[in-house]
Parts: sequence; structure tokens; C-alpha cells
Amino acid sequence: MPPVAIRPESGNLVAADFNGDGLMDLASQSNGAQGIDLNIGDGVLAFDFGTAPSQFAAQPVTLASPQTTGFLTVGDFDGDGRPDLAFAGYNYRQMGRFVTDGGGIALPAPVPTDFALNVYRNAGLGNFAAPASYPNPTFLKDLVTGDFDGDGHLDIAELASTGACLLGVFYNRRDGESADEATFGPDPDWGGFGLGVADFDGDRVDDLATVTILRPNTSDQAIVSKPDIALALSPAGRGGASPPVPVAVYANQGDGTLAAPTLYHLHGTSEPLTNAIVAGDFNGDGASDIAVATTGRFSPYPAAVHVLLSQCE
Repeated sequence: MPPVAIRPESGNLVAADFNGDGLMDLASQSNGAQGIDLNIGDGVLAFDFGTAPSQFAAQPVTLASPQTTGFLTVGDFDGDGRPDLAFAGYNYRQMGRFVTDGGGIALPAPVPTDFALNVYRNAGLGNFAAPASYPNPTFLKDLVTGDFDGDGHLDIAELASTGACLLGVFYNRRDGESADEATFGPDPDWGGFGLGVADFDGDRVDDLATVTILRPNTSDQAIVSKPDIALALSPAGRGGASPPVPVAVYANQGDGTLAAPTLYHLHGTSEPLTNAIVAGDFNGDGASDIAVATTGRFSPYPAAVHVLLSQCE
């Protein structure tokens, strides 16, 4: 298989050479609060800088994020040759008690609020300027980049609603700034869980792919495109020993269709829930590898990052 160009990908884990030293780095975002604290202002961006092929610094470099929780994607939005970072985030607020229609008392519960897209421009050497923020009226579930209008500049697309599979696109105005969001494809019968981007049909304009489920309740699926498609899934087993976490890879057949999936498994992990997947050349052999972030199902929620190295030549 010939080398595959590294593409901007989605989720809470992204890969790029942020400091320009020729080594692949990783960026992630998390809520830095302890326990069930959901206070605004606890969001953290973490950068694990590469020190050698497939090796990273012992301690990450961290920045505060405008919201506590959200999704990341990476791309050169201003055309200066350095990878920038986009963060679609939201905060939580605690609802007060209220009386339901049936006369019961509903307990306080956190609800998401303050949705916004934040774009960090890379200032060089792994440093980032304060983000440009674009308020958003809807829930942000996933984030990817691609040239969706064919003008040669990276745009930003988001999965704006899981319940109605609503897609939104912020078109790049060619100066690194984004225009107002355009939305597409509301469908009340389908829910979306993850986005991928690639030119699947060969027309030289980027396309979007999303994982959908008919009237869903929940999903642990994530998606990444290379321009093949890979899905990180969570095993269905509950309790007892955790089965291996499967990763399904769908090869692009060159005509816009995908072959049947090939399954790979993350053996030896005690973190059965997947929450992010990203493609990148982590060992410098010219082929795209896959990194998957997993978390535990119960407290204290252990977390890990697993790397599947490509054996293609």
C-alpha cells in the first residue's frame, strides 16, 4: 500500500507536528475538574510532544480551554504552513429542582450550555494564540476539517445534533476566519455518532461520512478516514473481564464504495469504552497508523491511548 497523506481528523485526540520538529505530536482535551465538579473554567488542552518516532514526552504541556468539554480537529486554517487547532466546546450548568407534570420532584442535573467553536492559531514552536470564538446555538458532537467548497482553503464541519443527524459547516473566508455556520441534512429518524472526511468519489472535493443509528439511545462509536474509513467500537459485554476492543477498517475501493470491514482488536486493555480515534504516521515509515483513546466504564475511569501500527508496505 502506498503512503497515505495524514488528514485532519476528529474527536478528543488529534495528531500533528505542532512544534515543527518533524515528529508527530498528540493533542487532547478534557475536563480538568475533580470528581463530579462541573464548574465552568476547568477545561484543559494537553499537548504530548513527540521526542522520537513513536515516543512522547513524559509530561504534557497544558492550556486552559474556553469550555470544559468538547471535540478537537486540526488543520492549517490560515495558510501559514503550521497546523492550527479547532475546539468545539460546551459547559455544564446545574439545573435546580422542579415539579414534573406527574407531580414528582426532579433532582438537580447538569445540562450542556455555552456551545462555541474556538479556533487556536499556531504561533510556532508549539505555542498558540488566544482562540477566536464563534458562538453556536446547538449541541456540538463531533468536528472535522476539509475543503468542502473546493476553494483550496480548509473549512470546519461539525455534527451539530446526534438526535437528528444535523451537519453544520463553517466555511473558511480564506483568511483563517470562518463565516456563519451552514447546516445540512436534518433527519428525525436517524442519529449521528462521529464524522469522517475524504474525497470518497474522486471528484477532488472533500466529502463527509457519518456513523448513523436508527432512533438510537447510545453509541460508543467513533470514525476516522484515511481516505479509507476506520471505526473504533466498544464491546457489548458488561461485568467481568472486558473483551478486546474492536477496530473496524473499511478500505476505499476507488469508486466511492467501501469494502467489507477488517477487524483489529486492542488486547489487554481494562478500558472498554472508546471515545476518540485518529490516524497519523507515528513511527515515521510513511504509512498511516491508528491511535485509539479508551476509558473505563466505572470509577475511577482509567484511561489509555493505544496505537495500532500499520504493517503495509
